[in-house]
Amino acid sequence: MDITNGISRAVKEQESGNLSAAEGIYSAILLNDPDNPAVLNNLGNLLRAKGDPNKAIECFRKALLSSPSSPELHYNLANILHETGNAEEAIAHYRFAITLAPDLMEAYNNIAGALNEAGRFDEALDYIEKVLTANPLYAGAYITKGNICAALEQWDKALNSYRKALEITPRNHDIFYNMANIKKITGNISEALTLYRETLKLKPDYPDAWNNLGAALKRTGNISEAVECYRKAIDLSPYNEDAHLNYAIALLLSGRFEEGWKEYEWRLKTRNVYRRENQREWNGAKLNGETVLLYADQGYGDTIQCARYIPMVKAMGAGKIILECQPELISLMEKISCIDSISPRKTELVAFDLCCALFSLPLIFDTDLENIPASVPYLQAPERIVSKWKNRLKLHEDMLNVGLVWAGSPSYQEDKSRSLDLKMFLPMLKLKEDNIAFFSLQKGLAAKEILSVPEDLRPTDLSGEIDDFSDTAAIMEQLSLIITVDTASAHLAGALGKPVWTLVPEDPDWRWLLEREDSPWYPTMKLFRRTAEADWHKLVLSICLELKKHKKEQLQR
Repeated sequence: MDITNGISRAVKEQESGNLSAAEGIYSAILLNDPDNPAVLNNLGNLLRAKGDPNKAIECFRKALLSSPSSPELHYNLANILHETGNAEEAIAHYRFAITLAPDLMEAYNNIAGALNEAGRFDEALDYIEKVLTANPLYAGAYITKGNICAALEQWDKALNSYRKALEITPRNHDIFYNMANIKKITGNISEALTLYRETLKLKPDYPDAWNNLGAALKRTGNISEAVECYRKAIDLSPYNEDAHLNYAIALLLSGRFEEGWKEYEWRLKTRNVYRRENQREWNGAKLNGETVLLYADQGYGDTIQCARYIPMVKAMGAGKIILECQPELISLMEKISCIDSISPRKTELVAFDLCCALFSLPLIFDTDLENIPASVPYLQAPERIVSKWKNRLKLHEDMLNVGLVWAGSPSYQEDKSRSLDLKMFLPMLKLKEDNIAFFSLQKGLAAKEILSVPEDLRPTDLSGEIDDFSDTAAIMEQLSLIITVDTASAHLAGALGKPVWTLVPEDPDWRWLLEREDSPWYPTMKLFRRTAEADWHKLVLSICLELKKHKKEQLQR
């Protein structure tokens, strides 16, 4: 075969979208000339377009063996390495391309993107400034700069960069989408909705935009329209894990448990969930003495919420139950009598026959709003820890002793919507005069906020003495009432059967459902919901009134 004519024919087929025909021609050429760098380069680009990155990478690497000084080959290999998450190796090949072709501005732009993903922000910005100095009308560079600023949470700078890109390419859907994401993150939901809709006018088949439009609509309480957006995202991208998970959460929030639990299994495919890979999974079939591993797949609160199902697994015929959970929960979970052994997550375990993620148990047991296993308490603190805290606290029975938690973990994606500053609770802390005593159960950096409150109003600070959830549980068991934001402490108090008042943000977590003041998961819980009409300050004032009423009822008893 004449190689030049063959390449020409293959390129024409490739440009016409006949990728299989082009691939056949390239493969035929390589039979006679297996190291031809031009053919390997073209085939690599074709395989990349077909969605076969591994074979594309092989082609580019082989081509570089014959032509190591080709900036195009280094650039093409870097692009696909970048796309497949190999940022560091991509950076190295972008650098080769730039050294060999100092005017290749696309390589400067793309290395900046890879450096951004690697968290090397200063280097990324240096490359972008070089691009924009050389070509102030390079829209892609403004987009990349916006992405870097967004990663640094420099929202205004990011938006300014995106606007400059929009001036150059006013119909670029990615720019509208990126701006919408920032507006959503910063709480400007109205503008986010407008920008997502503008994105979808330009690109109606954009699954991520449909997914994020759904998330923004959910924030406004428009659950039915959010569900439709998630469905459109899934129709366009059937294996879109985020869209499936968001769809599941919207269904569960609406109380549509039968559909919701099935969709919620998609969480096990996402990055943020722990999963036991390549193990035989229990699907709910009757057991005949098998050893079952139950593992905590999400956060502390999720583990506590699903611990209620563990005796039900035993009742299905499990011979032994092994629990794999967070170390901070082990001593608390040891009080569940049907558990035979407990190990920290990600450690070597004794042999087991079947495994199951804890939050797959609601699906296995066909949980709906009418049959949630809600008998409490289903957890209790170890006796030795309870004894320790009884001696430590020495509470007065004539006082209303209230535990307080005002912030969750800052690593949680939605933490800003649920966590408060302790100063928000000042009206409540002033109720000390009414024989109400407050105890801080707060952990983490937020515990230091006690120092920002006037000394005479500070709750008793127990944070430095709390080692794990057994300590927190033992303290809660001594108290009259727990007041907490939506964090693991709410689940713990509910699981202990303690009266607990939970402050719920305007866009609630799915398990608190919509509008109701009680929780079907925890009979002793009362929900205080933030709404458009009642901000956090007004909500705290309403809790103050409830506390006074609660104290009065205590005196009457």
